[in-house]
Amino acid sequence: FQPWFEYMYTTRKEILQEKRIDEMIYAYFLKHNISLPRDEINKILKLHYSEFAHEVIINDGFIETAYYLKNNNKKLGIISNIPYPEKIFIDIFKKLKIHHIFDDYMFSYSNVYMKPHTSMYICPLMKFSVMPKQAIMIGDNYTTDILGAKALGIKTCLYDQKKTAQKREADYCIHHFQDIISIYEEKI
Repeated sequence: FQPWFEYMYTTRKEILQEKRIDEMIYAYFLKHNISLPRDEINKILKLHYSEFAHEVIINDGFIETAYYLKNNNKKLGIISNIPYPEKIFIDIFKKLKIHHIFDDYMFSYSNVYMKPHTSMYICPLMKFSVMPKQAIMIGDNYTTDILGAKALGIKTCLYDQKKTAQKREADYCIHHFQDIISIYEEKI
């Protein structure tokens, strides 16, 4: 399972198209004349992903910052490159008690394309009925999070907890989530 999984992750990043892991597992079993229902495949995936689910942490200041933005009538969404069905991640957010904070999710699993493909940003813009200049993309990876957003004219904020990025990479660069509040109050 591990060599196949590494191949899948490498391939999807090279072509910037999502490989839906559940469909690939289904196809694998079909080659061996076994038909598994989607629920069974999702159980396998949950077992595989359970290690990660226990390692997910909420960054310091995120909850306070999210509530501040929500109290100022801002919509919050998640844009993420994941090959897993959305339900797995939404269940993780529910366990962390942060599911209610987000107004929408855009996962590459549903989109086919991956960040930085502009489609990953266009869909949330359409969902929230906003122009690119009215949105801000906050991410921790210049290549996947910032480039696609910048291509559409979305303001960008690089979350650089390790303080290794250069300011020129994004419109804003923060080291703590609370810094988003001062950006909002000053410029957005």
